[in-house]
Amino acid sequence: AVVSTQSTGFEMVFRLEEEKRAEAEELKDESEQLRSEVSKTKSESESIAALLDKKTATIAKLQAEMAVLEGRISERDEKSEVLQRKIEKLEKQLQDASERLEINEKG
Repeated sequence: AVVSTQSTGFEMVFRLEEEKRAEAEELKDESEQLRSEVSKTKSESESIAALLDKKTATIAKLQAEMAVLEGRISERDEKSEVLQRKIEKLEKQLQDASERLEINEKG
């Protein structure tokens, strides 16, 4: 009876050890899968960050170009105002000259 109990005890210990090995193997597999997912997520995150950096640089470049264009528009507006004043001055001179000519012709 003692041998039978010992043998059953060894069998139970052996089965428990097998179950523990199987659980450890499963945990190892799950751990590898999680590491793989973390690596993939990290890679995707880095990819998104690089894309975001590129988009940010593009926006900054476009804003700089826009500032240059706004400067040019402002310069043209100023030149246009100067030319408008010159035209008005010339029109006034022409009108004055016409009036003087009329006075000279009458007088």
